[in-house]
Amino acid sequence: ASGGGPRLPRPGRARCLVGGVASGVRYACPAVSVAFAKEVGLSRTLAVTPWTMFLVVTAVASPLLGRAYDEWADRDLLTASMVLLAAGWLAVYLARDISLVILAYAVFMALGLQLSFIGTSTAIARRYAGMSGLALGIAYAGPGIGVAIALPIAGGLLQTAGWRSASLVFLATCLVGGAVGRAEEH
Repeated sequence: ASGGGPRLPRPGRARCLVGGVASGVRYACPAVSVAFAKEVGLSRTLAVTPWTMFLVVTAVASPLLGRAYDEWADRDLLTASMVLLAAGWLAVYLARDISLVILAYAVFMALGLQLSFIGTSTAIARRYAGMSGLALGIAYAGPGIGVAIALPIAGGLLQTAGWRSASLVFLATCLVGGAVGRAEEH
């Protein structure tokens, strides 16, 4: 590598990007559900139910999703993670009541996020023997960057454009992140 240091391989950059998008939109979820609840007149307690269900499904599904990485290509599952997250944001955008928001968070977003998180670790461990620590360090920088970018954007969008517009922006971000991340694999 030029410059004397290790060069980040393309799949490592892809993991950083996908992790950043997934984590960024994940941390925006509670703010969006509270804004939704405020608009439709729900209590704050009920407003956090989608996030609670997200956490429960994430915990229960993690072993099964980890097993999926033993059976299928990480590249395909990482792409699926972004599609599931985008589908979740579409469901939130279309929601007229809390039940669809709960479904979006508990099914689409919980599964999408865990596929992304587990996939990042699995793919790095498979590909970067001897440099997996560096590769994981770089890949896990993505979530920190993603959250640092997404939270102010979410706050601004919720104040100026509303929760539906914020949902569309995050839907688009997931689709672009998935496409770019998949392209980086080559």
